[in-house]
Amino acid sequence: MIKPNRTVRWPPLRTVPILLLGAVALFAGCAPVECDDGFEEREGVCYEEPENTDIGSTVTDPAELADVFASLPRCVDEPRGTEVLDERRGCAGPACVGDTAAELEAALGGPFDCNQYEGYVYCDWRSWGVGAYLSDEDNDGVPDPDRLVYGLWVDEAFPGTTEDGVASGVSVLCAVQPWGTPTRLEISREGRREWISGYYWDFDQAGVRLEDDEDERGEAPGDGVAEWVYLYLLD
Repeated sequence: MIKPNRTVRWPPLRTVPILLLGAVALFAGCAPVECDDGFEEREGVCYEEPENTDIGSTVTDPAELADVFASLPRCVDEPRGTEVLDERRGCAGPACVGDTAAELEAALGGPFDCNQYEGYVYCDWRSWGVGAYLSDEDNDGVPDPDRLVYGLWVDEAFPGTTEDGVASGVSVLCAVQPWGTPTRLEISREGRREWISGYYWDFDQAGVRLEDDEDERGEAPGDGVAEWVYLYLLD
């Protein structure tokens, strides 16, 4: 399991930056800038529209939200194993957000693989179906043992679910039914197409994001199935 680097959550995702692309008109009186699909012109510059945006700005009517939830696939019980995803504590089996990297390694054991990036590593325990972005301030490819774990990515290989049956690969409805309306939603855009790509629930100690985006099998995003479960530490 390797989570694509396009969705790095280090520290946990709060906002998505707008990328500045395109060219600035160098001289007054130049022809108006024409931007490609997916970009908007502001003061002569083409800005990329944010990939992820708080859907609260476009969907506020409870009836609209009800339509969204009614369109989700039926929730089907899929026994996975005996390990527990604890959404309120942010734990995937013995591993929890808020642990140190050393505690995470001790809890999940080995083997595990790490991909190195500038200032952090992404480590993947494939036997558990769990991965995490961890601090690596000295860029030696080894997680800093005393730094906190802010988030855990959990995929279908994880041998268990929440008590309510929530897990990667199941309908988002399995979370909506017991947990209620999400704390917040995200939408993604590709050209003119929009879909809900993130469903968030914040609890006391931790939160859960169910990601409904294109998965490793290339299944279409926005199908109402959680491709990833992301557990994150609340501030």
